[in-house]
Amino acid sequence: MASDVGDLDDLGLGATLSRRSLLNGNVALAALGAFGPSLLVEGARAATSTDGEVLSGSHWGGFRAKVEGGRMVSLEPWEKDPTPSHQLSGVLDSVYSPTRIKYPMVRRAFLAKGAAAERDSRGKGDFVRVSWDQALDLVVTELQRVDKTHGAAATFAESSGWNSPGRLHNCQSLLRRMMNLKGGLVDSSGDYAAGAAQVIMPHVVGSLDPALTGITDGGKAKTGAAWLTESGAARIPVARVVDMLVNPDKPFDFNGTKADDPEIKLAYWVGGNPFVHHQDRNRMVESWKTLETFIVQDCLWTPTARHADIVLPATTSYERNDIECIGDYAGRAIVAMKKVIEPVFESRTDYDIFAALAERLGKGHEFTEGKSEMDWIRSFYDAALMQAKAKKYQMPDFDTFWNGEGVAEFPVTSGKSGDVVAFEQPLGARQPSPLDDVPRGMSAELQERA
Repeated sequence: MASDVGDLDDLGLGATLSRRSLLNGNVALAALGAFGPSLLVEGARAATSTDGEVLSGSHWGGFRAKVEGGRMVSLEPWEKDPTPSHQLSGVLDSVYSPTRIKYPMVRRAFLAKGAAAERDSRGKGDFVRVSWDQALDLVVTELQRVDKTHGAAATFAESSGWNSPGRLHNCQSLLRRMMNLKGGLVDSSGDYAAGAAQVIMPHVVGSLDPALTGITDGGKAKTGAAWLTESGAARIPVARVVDMLVNPDKPFDFNGTKADDPEIKLAYWVGGNPFVHHQDRNRMVESWKTLETFIVQDCLWTPTARHADIVLPATTSYERNDIECIGDYAGRAIVAMKKVIEPVFESRTDYDIFAALAERLGKGHEFTEGKSEMDWIRSFYDAALMQAKAKKYQMPDFDTFWNGEGVAEFPVTSGKSGDVVAFEQPLGARQPSPLDDVPRGMSAELQERA
């Protein structure tokens, strides 16, 4: 059976290619950072995919979607967005792209021989459709096999900067949460967008990011290049992925520390697409042949997904409920990301997939903590509400927020000059840096060379 990359004619849906969206964290939702994922309990208080108008959010801002016959047919930017993005129309593309992954799939050779299968056919599109139970059992079997044979440091779990909008269904942290419950992983440090700035800027201004901690991954992984920590988690610089696969155990320097590349046998990628954004594609294709098993969880047949052994179909952000901020740094509002439509084909939410894997690993309750999707969303909002009351901001209670307008706005604080100044506080009160000891003449000389 060829790769499941067809059109959506059987649903009467047509569209063009797009990518999974993301919405960065914001200061206004700082209280939403420390949480565990949800249990998708049927019947939970959630937005249903009935016809009408639905408020939600995306990487390109908040929007109101029009639903007809269970299908999202159009959308308009949130009316208070001062600079709505023309890219917002890509939301429809990502949902109804002809490249949506419809069903769980396994590379034919891998299905027959497992990790002993030849690897040259990766990327050729020779996949076989399997059931969800079969796919999940196969993933767990491989995770346990690699841990038992090679140890936790042989599994690389990654997304390389991509994640979905929403504080609950963040695929990166959900992956790490499941992996930490399993016993450990190797993941990455940093991303391609900020690059070296993520390492050098904290030494200069104190911190590169707002005071949002992000969702909990359940582990104790630390930034830097140290391998296994006490929790069994480890990280490498994101741009070293190919080097890591080609030259295991090779030493390197990173942010003032020294470490060796681990020897990776299994990689699990969620939402990212390294075969598009990583350098030297031919070298990357060859390096991937060192992997015994490659698992991809995504909504679209990306080049990376085509190179996988096991492919799990994930929903887009618009096929589930969540909560998020509007405004990357200003954090001007909290928006209810209500589910616009039901999941298409056999796609499942990232959380639902990882909850099922955790259950098979004997860690189901630890992963879900027994809470429903709406329980978690309510708790995040209530934590933000407590902060708002302390700062004398007006916010409605959760039921009024979720069942009513679906947006809780905040006043935007201006800097001394009348404009919002990023990192104004760190710049005024940063901690001493090792760079303070660099002679000013040397700094000037480096600037001239640059």
